[in-house]
Amino acid sequence: MLNMKHSLAGQILVAILFTVVIVIITMATLISYAMQDGFSKYLLRGELQRLDSLELALSNSYDPDQPGWPELQAAETEWQNLVLSHLELTEDLDREVKSGDADRSEIPQSSPRSQIVPHSPQGELVTADQTLRLPPPPDPLPMILFERLVLLDANGKRVVGSSRRSSLFETRTIRKRVQNQNAEIIGYLGLSEPEGARGPTDRFYLFGQYKSLALSALIALLVSVFIAFVLAKRLLLPIRRVADGAEILSAGDYSHHIVNDRSDELGELVNHYNALAESLDASRRTERQWISDTSHELQTPIAILRAEIEAFQDGIRSPDEKSYAEMHAAILRLSRLVNDIKILSITQEGQRSEMMYPDDLGDIIESVVDSQRLRAESKGLSLSFTAVDCLPILCDHQRLHQVVDNLIENALRYTNSPGEIKVSAYREEDRIIATVEDSAPCPEPNDLPHLFDRFYRTDRSRARQSGGSGLGLSICRAIIKVHGGTIEASPSPLGGLRITLTLPRNTTK
Repeated sequence: MLNMKHSLAGQILVAILFTVVIVIITMATLISYAMQDGFSKYLLRGELQRLDSLELALSNSYDPDQPGWPELQAAETEWQNLVLSHLELTEDLDREVKSGDADRSEIPQSSPRSQIVPHSPQGELVTADQTLRLPPPPDPLPMILFERLVLLDANGKRVVGSSRRSSLFETRTIRKRVQNQNAEIIGYLGLSEPEGARGPTDRFYLFGQYKSLALSALIALLVSVFIAFVLAKRLLLPIRRVADGAEILSAGDYSHHIVNDRSDELGELVNHYNALAESLDASRRTERQWISDTSHELQTPIAILRAEIEAFQDGIRSPDEKSYAEMHAAILRLSRLVNDIKILSITQEGQRSEMMYPDDLGDIIESVVDSQRLRAESKGLSLSFTAVDCLPILCDHQRLHQVVDNLIENALRYTNSPGEIKVSAYREEDRIIATVEDSAPCPEPNDLPHLFDRFYRTDRSRARQSGGSGLGLSICRAIIKVHGGTIEASPSPLGGLRITLTLPRNTTK
């Protein structure tokens, strides 16, 4: 078993965990920022809601003829005292409401604009000459809020108050309330976020939220570790099966197959493995059959030569013309078989011949037909050829000549006399098609798919008598395949066999 650090399972697990950690950190950061931002906005809006009395005083003292509260703009001290007095009044009312001694709705009305004065800490109106004698606020919070508060006119321009505006800035609308008329916007109260840390209560709340967020992230990480482990194990199960199977294949056991219970890409991988195993198993069986058939085919001529030579050595027979003829025929057969095996081994390598030149298939077929016509007539067979004028192909002339010669030779060898052999060639779109068909007999339908197999014969005794090696059609298929074409066998309308060649048409000029 591979080290977890270097195994595919470990890499998948680390990749998933790394992704999960990045996602968790990103989400935690965004949530933390959103939570802090939302909490700050919540506090700002809460502070603005405590300015009811200040808003009411500013609304009542607003003069439409002199918009913008010019007297407050001219006297920053009056604005400060006004704000602080109303903030302290709000604090007192909050305490009384909490204790049940006061109603929050009972807020004293401010004097007209000409008599705008701040309130005392006890909620009493004071005159302008008493303003400077106000005691300092007992609680620093009103002062902290005052330093962040600004009064804006209806156009959003600063009238008086803080000139600092933080990234978080909330406003509260000031409306002029007139009976039987819609309230008119006359200004805004703006409040900025405090600089530095908030109070201990706020920090405690945020700390609790961050703690809950961190705990949630930790739980999500642990759950992700478990899911990633299970997922990696499930994903790697078919890969491990394929790896184990490949080790078995390398040991030479091609019969091993993997049970496939998946329909995804990993299932396709298992299917490809099983197909590879079947292909290797079939190739080994074919190789064994090839060796067996080759040795069997070589055995007959060698046995003839051996018997003749041993008869000469033992004095059983004396050399004569008949003995020499039998030995010569055996040598020719042996030579032809060896030559066919050599050609087949070369063509089955699948390499494109270096002797590929433009040629005309009609000329090649016509030359073969002319050379075989006298032989066909001597056997009582008619041999004819029909073709269109131009059949351009790119081919190895010698190899393709051998294919046509093998096909016509095969037809001459197995066609009953009297009979006929017809050869034709024509164009069809970007292909050149040639057919060689003969009269009876016709192979059995079960034999047709195997005619191009090596050493396959429908009638072995007849084939040996006719001098066939059993490799002719196999050689034809290998050569046609190298040329990028196909070859097929089917029954002929003449009552015999039809062989159809299909080659790509040469379109180069």
